[in-house]
Amino acid sequence: MKLSEAIRLGSMATVQGFGGASILSNDAPCALGAARLAIGGRAWCQLEAYDIIYRSFPISEREMPMPSELQEKYGKVSRISRTIWLLNDICKWSREAIADWVETIEAEACAEELQAVPISAKPSMVEPCSK
Repeated sequence: MKLSEAIRLGSMATVQGFGGASILSNDAPCALGAARLAIGGRAWCQLEAYDIIYRSFPISEREMPMPSELQEKYGKVSRISRTIWLLNDICKWSREAIADWVETIEAEACAEELQAVPISAKPSMVEPCSK
């Protein structure tokens, strides 16, 4: 499951939460808390919750340009997980809008990964011809 999909899934039956404890909430989770819920991650403290996100969604640790509305105050580049937190708690974006933003990054990451793999490293789809 992709991070954007997990945010959407975890958001379906809950209201959006804000603030540090919302990553732990089962009733009103933030965007990252919704992703944690979607994969069944149980956490007793914020550190555990973030660890679940980082281990389950490695893309969340990737450094990416921040949306323009955050760049002046918070910098041009940040980890995706930090940007999600800022979009949720500071900008008050909906979790659906955050998932849409994450989805664009996932699409870029997928395209980069495909470009980075040399053709010789990809498994063959057919059996070699015999002479």
